Amino acid sequence: MPGMQDGRIVILPPTPGGCPYCGDTHDPRDPHNRDSLTYQHKFRKKYGRYPTWEDAMRHCSVLTQARWAEKLAERGIQVEVSGHERG
Repeated sequence: MPGMQDGRIVILPPTPGGCPYCGDTHDPRDPHNRDSLTYQHKFRKKYGRYPTWEDAMRHCSVLTQARWAEKLAERGIQVEVSGHERG
């Protein structure tokens, strides 16, 4: 079965041109794909927990965070906007 080796799941590296953090193809100014297995694995390995949408948007401008929070709210997902850009 593709992605399996000896009963273990193997997460393949991002495709060329994909985001090095989440593996998805997105504008660098947009959030990472919080639902990406690549992003979840890397984030959990570094921080010991799974990422939130707030984490995925941390590098975004306040305007981008607000726009994404609005769209996520339309889907019933509540996201707190930091009010400032966090590097």
